[in-house]
Amino acid sequence: EFPLPEHVVALCACRRKLSTGSQLDIAVCEGLAGFADRDADGQVTIGELYAYIPDRYREVMTDEERQNEPQD
Repeated sequence: EFPLPEHVVALCACRRKLSTGSQLDIAVCEGLAGFADRDADGQVTIGELYAYIPDRYREVMTDEERQNEPQD
């Protein structure tokens, strides 16, 4: 386990056999650009970003990626 500096958050695709392409990048960038700002206060919190990313990531996945997505 690698300790992160204070006020630093790491976002990772961490399931075994899971890889990400630009879909994760798209979801994160859109979220940080304001799409994740659920309370419309002009700030995206880490909680809002965490809530936004999984749904948006699945929206931009290809059909093949959906078929190969690991099940919980």
